[in-house]
Amino acid sequence: MENIIEIKNIHKFYKNGNETLEALKGISLALKQGEILAIMGSSGSGKSTLLHIMGAMDVADEGEIYLNGILEKNYGTEPDATKIRCENIGFIFQDFKLIQDFTVEENVSLPLILTSKKSKEINKRTEEILRLAGLGDRGRNPVDSLSGGQKQRVAIARALISQGIIPRSSAA
Repeated sequence: MENIIEIKNIHKFYKNGNETLEALKGISLALKQGEILAIMGSSGSGKSTLLHIMGAMDVADEGEIYLNGILEKNYGTEPDATKIRCENIGFIFQDFKLIQDFTVEENVSLPLILTSKKSKEINKRTEEILRLAGLGDRGRNPVDSLSGGQKQRVAIARALISQGIIPRSSAA
C-alpha cells in the first residue's frame, strides 16, 4: 500500500536575534491509508511545528515531502499549499479556527468552495457531512451560537468534507 504522506529528513530553524533554534532535526515518517499516528513530546519539542509543516501551513527549511507518492516541491508555499490543504489534508485545530462571520454550512463547505466545485455538489456534500456530524439542523446557525462540542464537530466536518469520507455517488 502506498504512503499517503511521507516526510524525509525534515529540518526547521527559527531565528531569534543572533541565535538559531533548530525546532526539527531530521524528522522522517510515513503514513499509509488508515494508519493512526500519535505525536507526543514535551513542551517546545517541535510537535506543533511538525504538524504545521505536514498540514501545509508552514515550510520546512530542509527535507522532502511526498504526497501520495509524489514529491511536492512547493509543499507549504502558496498557492500550492491551499490546494494541498483543500484536496488532501484535513486539519483540526485545538481552538477550532472557525470563521465567526460564517454560518455552520459556510465553515464546513469552505474547502470545497476553494476547489471550485459546483454549488450543487457542495450543497449536497455539506448537507450530508452535517447530518453525519449530528449538525443537520444547525447549518444556518452562526458558529458563535454553538456549544464547544458542536464547534468541534463543525471543525471535524470541515476537515473531512474533501477527504472522500462521504461517498461521491450520494453527494454528486
